[in-house]
Amino acid sequence: MEEAYDIVRVQNKIGREKQKIQYNKNIKLITFSEEDYIYLKEMAVGPGKSKKFRSRWRGPYLITK
Repeated sequence: MEEAYDIVRVQNKIGREKQKIQYNKNIKLITFSEEDYIYLKEMAVGPGKSKKFRSRWRGPYLITK
């Protein structure tokens, strides 16, 4: 029984590593520098507020440091 648990643990670890690799394929590194203007995405909506009529972006903000 212990041997079966060990096999399952190894297989789960391999599966997690494959999922991690697949997820990281779509990640893009974005760098900003001083004096750039950026917009921030509003992820959360407060209670009693509708997502439908709300702007998803706040800004522009100037990067100073």
